[in-house]
Amino acid sequence: MMNLPSDPLNPQNPLDTNGPRNDQILQGQFEISLPRGSGRKRCKAIRVGMRTMTKLDIGVGRMGEEDVIFERKVEEIAGISEALWLDEGTQRFDFSIIVPATLAPHDWHINGLIRHRLYGEVEGLANPMTNITAASNARSPTSAPRNSYHSPTARSPSGSPRRGTGLNPALSSDPAMVSAGRQDAALPQAPTYEDSLGDDWLRGKFYVERKIMLIYNPHPNGGVTELDERASAYAPGIGSYDLRMVSDVWTISGPLSARFIVADLPPAVSIFCMRILLSQTHSLVSPRDAGSQAKPITLTRHFTVIEEGQRPPKAHYHPDESIPAIWRGVAAGGKDKGGIKIESKGRMPNDDHGRPSTLPGVLTPIHVSHGLVVEIYFSVHGETDHAEKMYRPGPGGLRLLKISRPVVVPSCAIIPMSFDLPTYETYESDRSNIDPSNIPCSLCKTRVDGHLCQSCTSVQTPPARPGVDSALPGDKSGGSPASSKNYFPSGGPRWRHCACGMDIASMDERMKRRTMEEQVEMRLSEAAVSDKGEAERGRR
Repeated sequence: MMNLPSDPLNPQNPLDTNGPRNDQILQGQFEISLPRGSGRKRCKAIRVGMRTMTKLDIGVGRMGEEDVIFERKVEEIAGISEALWLDEGTQRFDFSIIVPATLAPHDWHINGLIRHRLYGEVEGLANPMTNITAASNARSPTSAPRNSYHSPTARSPSGSPRRGTGLNPALSSDPAMVSAGRQDAALPQAPTYEDSLGDDWLRGKFYVERKIMLIYNPHPNGGVTELDERASAYAPGIGSYDLRMVSDVWTISGPLSARFIVADLPPAVSIFCMRILLSQTHSLVSPRDAGSQAKPITLTRHFTVIEEGQRPPKAHYHPDESIPAIWRGVAAGGKDKGGIKIESKGRMPNDDHGRPSTLPGVLTPIHVSHGLVVEIYFSVHGETDHAEKMYRPGPGGLRLLKISRPVVVPSCAIIPMSFDLPTYETYESDRSNIDPSNIPCSLCKTRVDGHLCQSCTSVQTPPARPGVDSALPGDKSGGSPASSKNYFPSGGPRWRHCACGMDIASMDERMKRRTMEEQVEMRLSEAAVSDKGEAERGRR
């Protein structure tokens, strides 16, 4: 996870791209296994690299343009008259790759995507292959914003120094290691006597690739982002209002609570509907287009997060008493008096539809921005939709109060995963009794048996299962009342380790417990400071 040195939620403090960079280091191990009995083998080079690619639909004649916008690798190469020796069994090589703080995070939209790959390669002499196993174990910053895309084929931007460019063998076994890929390839068949010269060389190239997801955390301290947006103003026809939107877990697919209050509504007012939309705009700029040639392609989508009441049908420009209303004053044919207070909860779209915001300083061909839009549909009896008196008093013209607030929406992965973690001793005790080869994959139920499951991976979203549908906008299954719609229910088994797979109650409970723990820590810290102060005064 990469955290930015400045606060991107404060537009007065943008990330200074000319100042010091907060580059991160992707560390891990590249594991190479030779079958028992194969003997020691020689190779020409060992490489580990990271590559970032884009695929954009720019328009007619430019559909599906693919470019590499970043690539960085570390390698160990044998000398002209030498070779790198690999022993029988398993050996591991440590690697470190600098990830620029401005590199584009992974992203996908209907007309563009950004993906990252971690790869490893063992190079032997040119020849057919038959049996070697290569695997890469990587500890990755689940990370995010980074790098320039000055050229569609840029391999290593000059913005970051080239440190950590060596591979060192390591035989350690780290329990915190995350497996990053395994693939069966081949060794040469046993040569004939006449061809035995050089039979200790590997033949061909052996390549393994792993998908990795780079995300960023906009919270300056690496914590969970909270939302607390407030607005107070005067609106013609309604009067003074107060609006508040709050979320303790402000992410894609996270919860949102809203409260709209008008203390004293005019008796001629009818309020039909309040809804809150997430406005999402993404712009594409091809890395092949520079300067004045760049022509951004911009698309905006709106997702309904909260809706209370019902908007009058489009044909009803002057809705009368037959149209349901949340509040209708006595002068408009209703029975309501005084003020109104609307409180509601909703859920942000999951990551099938909603994407995280692009932070200042991130260099990416896909730029994403968000806003929260509050819409209040109302009418004033005897007035037109332009707040003018009607020639003949009657049902007022339908009017719209719109309140917009720009927001930064973090990724759905930035959420506390667990609060009841076992102690280290318990973990080690339980772990020692488990044979990893007998543990089936949690998704496809395939046993490991010495190789990783090829059907699913630990860092990519599992494919949709039969009978498990995506949560689509407008899906009212789940039994919400007609006046309060749940547009984005939980995603269920499709999302394992992010907000998309949790229900609102679970997130609320997690955040309550998190808040309680923080309060306890704060009180303990304050008590420690107080005790220290007392001790200092006692010495004087």
